[in-house]
Amino acid sequence: MSVSQDEANPYAQGFDRYYAHEVAPALEKLEDRRRAGAHGVIALCILAALGPLAVFGGEALSSLTGLRADIFQFGGFAVLFGAVVGAVYVYKRVHGAFKDVLVGKTCDFLGLDFQAKDFSFPLDRFRAARIVPDHDKRTLEDRISGEHAGVPFELCEARLKKTRTERDNDGNTQTETVDVFQGLLLIYRFPKRFNGRTVVVPDLTWLGNKLGGMGHEGDRVTLEDVRFERQFEVYSDDQVEARYLLTPRFMERLTELAGQFGNPRGLSLAFDGQDLLIAVRSKEDRFEGGHIFKSFLERERAEELLDELALVFEIVDILNLADRSGAA
Repeated sequence: MSVSQDEANPYAQGFDRYYAHEVAPALEKLEDRRRAGAHGVIALCILAALGPLAVFGGEALSSLTGLRADIFQFGGFAVLFGAVVGAVYVYKRVHGAFKDVLVGKTCDFLGLDFQAKDFSFPLDRFRAARIVPDHDKRTLEDRISGEHAGVPFELCEARLKKTRTERDNDGNTQTETVDVFQGLLLIYRFPKRFNGRTVVVPDLTWLGNKLGGMGHEGDRVTLEDVRFERQFEVYSDDQVEARYLLTPRFMERLTELAGQFGNPRGLSLAFDGQDLLIAVRSKEDRFEGGHIFKSFLERERAEELLDELALVFEIVDILNLADRSGAA
């Protein structure tokens, strides 16, 4: 049974009425399209499964029909490829329309701006601060921006890849593209610039950070919080400012925040320029609203989305950024 978001989520007061009047009617208009799309994807997947039968059964089909085996094999590959491409296309079109409604309208309710794709985001600042690894391919989606408690922010999801070439003992080379980062990138803005750059990264040991392409500039900052020191490493080119920023309470809250994401060693951040940059490693694909094989009208979709968006606000509250912003 769904729980009223007016009661369950402190950031969503009034959402129940808004959902009933704005979101649900728009989603209902997409239901026929969803059902047709889901059936189409299933049919194309079944068709794709027939492709390999023609590929591997080409000789048998040739003996039955008198046609050349390579005709069946080529046809099987064509069917497999075409059906897979078609299924992906149909799924993305239907899900994209749904996502524009659910995520777009929910963000509107929260006073946020949402862009699913085709946006600019200062990813290179995260790489310059070395809180994301070096990479040569990037996919960015779901830019969300707004303000909470007087703190402006923007975020997006990122998937970063690196092409690596290795040579074996026989001199043969093998090239592969691997994921080096998947997760959330967030920027929270302060009224004044920081004097230097202070970076907080998971304590993966020097070798672990180096192998991950995360070697850091600046001097290591030693702090008194033993629990924090076991979990994080801090580097800064301004030791005095680093200690001013990383108060005992802030370190405690940062440790708490890392636990909120379910990956205590997946959180990195940098005080850089006028901003707090945060990178959160996560295998979850957020802000999607679920798949197309169940009704768009299931209220749990909106509730899960609100919980994901609430986490963006919780970062401000857990780290007490509103008070720190006023004191910056």
